[in-house]
Amino acid sequence: MRIAKQTTALITAAFLACAVFSGCNNEQVDSSAPPVYDPSAREIADEYFSADVSDFTQWSGIAPETVIASVSTPEHIPELDVTFGEFFDEYMYYLAVYGITDDTSENYEAAAKQHRANIINYMTYEKIYTYAAKQDYGISPDTMTKEQLDEVRSTADSVRNDWETEFYTAARAKLGSEASEESVDKLCGEALDLVLEKCGITRDIFYDWEMSSKIEELTVTEVLKNAGVTDEQVEKALQDLISEAKKEYENDRAAFETNATYKAAYLPEGTRIARHIFLKAENGEITDEMKELAKEVSVTLRKVFNGISGMPEFSELTDKYGGEDEHVVLADSTIYSKEYIETLYGIEKSSSGFVRLETDDGIYFIDYVRDADVSQNYDSLRKSLGSSLRTQAQTNAQIDAFNDWLARYKYTIDCDTLKIDPDSVIIK
Repeated sequence: MRIAKQTTALITAAFLACAVFSGCNNEQVDSSAPPVYDPSAREIADEYFSADVSDFTQWSGIAPETVIASVSTPEHIPELDVTFGEFFDEYMYYLAVYGITDDTSENYEAAAKQHRANIINYMTYEKIYTYAAKQDYGISPDTMTKEQLDEVRSTADSVRNDWETEFYTAARAKLGSEASEESVDKLCGEALDLVLEKCGITRDIFYDWEMSSKIEELTVTEVLKNAGVTDEQVEKALQDLISEAKKEYENDRAAFETNATYKAAYLPEGTRIARHIFLKAENGEITDEMKELAKEVSVTLRKVFNGISGMPEFSELTDKYGGEDEHVVLADSTIYSKEYIETLYGIEKSSSGFVRLETDDGIYFIDYVRDADVSQNYDSLRKSLGSSLRTQAQTNAQIDAFNDWLARYKYTIDCDTLKIDPDSVIIK
């Protein structure tokens, strides 16, 4: 399976739908002495990706230093420039991962065009938050701790190693079953290096992606520091929910009864909680066999209610015979039959036991448990509402920060050079 790059892109989810990263240009590999590769590694690389950067002739003649996206309003900010070389590294990575050897072919032209738009969208977004991270929060590779830098390196190595494993089967086949794991791993690494070489990129790209992702993660942490929720806000949300539930009860009883959150927030005083066993009548007929079964249930229930040891739980009986464990039954319910409601609400609150109700549908054994007390749900509702409010506050904080950056840093993108539709550009 071909790999796809991973991202922590916490802010991106609200705005973009791609997972492509540009470079931070950290830790360059010493290329003074060209490596010597095993011929088998080149064979594996060519089998994996038969093309190389020179085969994509529609991009020839464009200098790597050509600026294809920049911010010039209110002034030019060189750190936000995106060069064609940066873009093309990402594009070649995409082509290699998806095995596209001709991006002008009928099969791949449309997909490649869309992905070019995805790349420039994310690269401009990435440039913005990397720049804003440094300007607004003082976050950059230079300010990271050793532990943070080690995490970036470790994750980058892991992503790269995941790709190397794609060559394992081919490498093992080339070297034979007697070859050591160390030899196979070495051949896999060389094959990956050759694929990257064919694309005109280096292993640094993995580190750059993860550095970018880490900067974003740290920036989001700063953005969210003031995205808290007070107890007063949570309490107001609870009272609003109670009012909303009461209004729904008054206006649309059926909708209210199917909404568990509303029923947890509000119930009319005196609403009862019941449980019952139900023996369903076949074709609307209470048969002699059902009546015998009903006697058996009655005997068992009497033992249960008399506290005789060894008896099953009520919920076990509903599983065995049919019925429902504890549930809310409104006095004016639209769900339960009039007979059921009248029987339940006719049970004396001081009584202990069950009432048998025979209807055309079958035989019920109804137990009045207690009156409902929704106030017992309020602590749970507060926690749920608080979590929801915090999530919304954090989302709003990220959106506000991103919108602020967009207002400050307006991009101009050379869509003609990239051969993409201007409408596909998000950040502009």
